[in-house]
Amino acid sequence: MSKKILVAYATRTGSTAEVANAITDRLCEAGLSAEARPVTQVTNLEGYSGAVLGSGVRYASWLPEMTDFVSANRDALSAMPVAFFTMHMLALGDDPAAMAERAKYTAKARDMITPTDEVFFEGMIDPA
Repeated sequence: MSKKILVAYATRTGSTAEVANAITDRLCEAGLSAEARPVTQVTNLEGYSGAVLGSGVRYASWLPEMTDFVSANRDALSAMPVAFFTMHMLALGDDPAAMAERAKYTAKARDMITPTDEVFFEGMIDPA
């Protein structure tokens, strides 16, 4: 049995789930075994050989359930390749100030583990 890549996500409006599913589809198209799951439904990392972790942003940080997951699984995540993706609506530019602001979104998680890669995507705002 081949080990899977976990694509875990935390979302409020659903756009992070959509991106997680698109990432999973791309990984599978590349011949890898991957599955997308809400981070609240991931109880352990057994059987996974890597992870892609994604979250929306609230109050200039990843959603608490994602940072809690990283904290609770720090050792297992540190032993495998991990990439981050973030859905956000502010600091969209490529200038140094915007890039520095975006770095704050994943700072708590990066203090616990070092991702092999990190990307940021424009999300959506749901005023409700």
